[in-house]
Amino acid sequence: MTTLRLLLAAALLGVVAACQTPGKSGDAGRALEPAPSFAPTWVEVRAAQERRLDALLPFHAAGQIELRWTDRDGAHFEYCRGEVFVRAPSDAALSLTKVGERFLWLGESGNRRFLFDLRTKAPVLWLVGGLESRPRRPARTPDSGDSPDSRDSAPLVAQQASIFDLLGLMPFPPAEDLDAVLEGDARTLRVEFAGVGGPIRVTIDVPSLLPTRIEQLDAQGGLLLTSVFSEYESVDRDEMAPGALPKFPSRVVVTTAAFESDDSPTEPQPIPASKRSGADQKPAAPKEEIRLFLGPTKDGVERIRDRLFDLEALIETFKPVRIEER
Repeated sequence: MTTLRLLLAAALLGVVAACQTPGKSGDAGRALEPAPSFAPTWVEVRAAQERRLDALLPFHAAGQIELRWTDRDGAHFEYCRGEVFVRAPSDAALSLTKVGERFLWLGESGNRRFLFDLRTKAPVLWLVGGLESRPRRPARTPDSGDSPDSRDSAPLVAQQASIFDLLGLMPFPPAEDLDAVLEGDARTLRVEFAGVGGPIRVTIDVPSLLPTRIEQLDAQGGLLLTSVFSEYESVDRDEMAPGALPKFPSRVVVTTAAFESDDSPTEPQPIPASKRSGADQKPAAPKEEIRLFLGPTKDGVERIRDRLFDLEALIETFKPVRIEER
């Protein structure tokens, strides 16, 4: 019996050693090059993502969206209707309306992303990178609210990420282009690679071959945003069997790193005036949460037009009085 136990233990140790992923120097458990045992699984995952995107895009979804954020005036909450427009390879838009009035438009085309803040009579356009030519700046008007106190940051930090990344609709790279393999087992894969909007860490459910968590990282590898997909819904496509229908995340929660670690009350809490200003006050880390409850529409794809992603055309439509850059 003792000899049998020793033989079983030796065999188990041999399997564990063979499956370990070699790490970079000073960074145990990570690898720039995936272990050979991991590559076949990633090939399958990547192929499944490619099939899903090919069948899914172009795509339109609509539903309800909840926004929670904290700024110098305290905690806020908005409940609104949202629409998502996505088409390959790099056009996406998120429209938010409340009581029939549009108040936020988040969009991207190519490598540039933008946010129209339409919550006041003085709309503001926020730009994020990728602008080979800057749009013409509008003339500032006396009632534009362009005062030092009104020049707050954009209302959504999510603007800095790609809608494709936030919704798990980005293509997966080949195994040799993965930046890191953090975990791999029978149920879960965690990898890092360059997403559409920057470096991301992706958690994939192996049985379904679907992403369940996307973490947007900064240049140093720090966490910026997290998207968690708790529910997927099949999207009808002509001439496709029910089992082959592409999946879209219908329940998504996007949070900033500061929101996830915050233990303060979720109800709106005004911030004392003494803490709203002062040269010695350091900017607080943004605290935001976006909850999306979306469902695919049958005729929404027909509404996808070039103008939804054309920054210059959107400027003519929304007429921002100020243009800011991040």
